[in-house]
Amino acid sequence: MTSPSPFFSINGKVKQLIKFFFPKFLKEPYEVATIGVIGDYASTLIGLSVGCYETHPTYSPLNAALFWFIILTIIRFTFRKSKYQEKIMTVFSILSLYGVIHNILYLICLAVM
Repeated sequence: MTSPSPFFSINGKVKQLIKFFFPKFLKEPYEVATIGVIGDYASTLIGLSVGCYETHPTYSPLNAALFWFIILTIIRFTFRKSKYQEKIMTVFSILSLYGVIHNILYLICLAVM
């Protein structure tokens, strides 16, 4: 019997955190990616309303959603028979939340200064 890879080993605490932050209705990676895109767009609109400007002149939430959905679809078909497919898709769907986190931290820094 082979031991599991340490890269994909998750202890009980991390599993509990994932269940807390991603309830059952967010099990599908496409839903998490959609929430990331919507949150990024909402936080971008808030930033624009306080006087900031978008550094990407052709930013569109539809392009962002299309990008994440293509990535997740490629992973789904590439790792179809792999036991790591769900974990890889979860990691990439969580990465879609990076824009939200970045924008919120930027807005917090603006509010403090």
